[in-house]
Amino acid sequence: MKGLLIKDLYTIAGYGKQYGIVFLFMAVWSAVTKSISFLTMYTILLGGMLILSTLSIDENAHFNRYALTMPVSRRTLLIEKYIALVLFIGVGSLFTCLIVGGAAAMHLSDGKEELVMILVMTTFFLLSYSITFPIIFKYGIEKARYIYILVTMVMALVVIGGASALKLEMVSESVMRAGIPAFAAVLTLLGICTVIDAVAVFLSYRISLKIVKKREW
Repeated sequence: MKGLLIKDLYTIAGYGKQYGIVFLFMAVWSAVTKSISFLTMYTILLGGMLILSTLSIDENAHFNRYALTMPVSRRTLLIEKYIALVLFIGVGSLFTCLIVGGAAAMHLSDGKEELVMILVMTTFFLLSYSITFPIIFKYGIEKARYIYILVTMVMALVVIGGASALKLEMVSESVMRAGIPAFAAVLTLLGICTVIDAVAVFLSYRISLKIVKKREW
């Protein structure tokens, strides 16, 4: 398991310069526009892009077929990918929190709305990949890319539509009027998002495991 994870870390290290250049551009753009929304979203999105890169390289190199000739089980291969997914997106989210903290320290934002956005976007991408992972293991990464795009677009429409229907600004005002501290509200949202993420990843893993057990690499 550890060796598989290290292998994936070495794989994504080769993309460091490309993603670093894009990140620098986003950082400059955020400084010019005095808005860190694009930068925070890209940082979380990057985690998912990295896991897709490792899956694509493994598929092109037929790594899973090679790995099964060693004392590595299908279950271990699968668990490692889900650990990498949670790790990459989790690190991206934590790094985003540091960006938000730095922006708040420089008075570019108050940080409250950004923290809520981080929680929502982290859950959004974990749900997207939880839906897409079983499809990847069933049909391959290339075919699954189009399905992932479709899933992401549908989920984005649902989130936007739900936000409009609920009128989140009014909900936020109601929370403040009820005397609920902003910190407590964020902790509550964190708890809800964590439960949603855990359930989604677990169900996705169980479905993927059934697929992988029957798949001929």
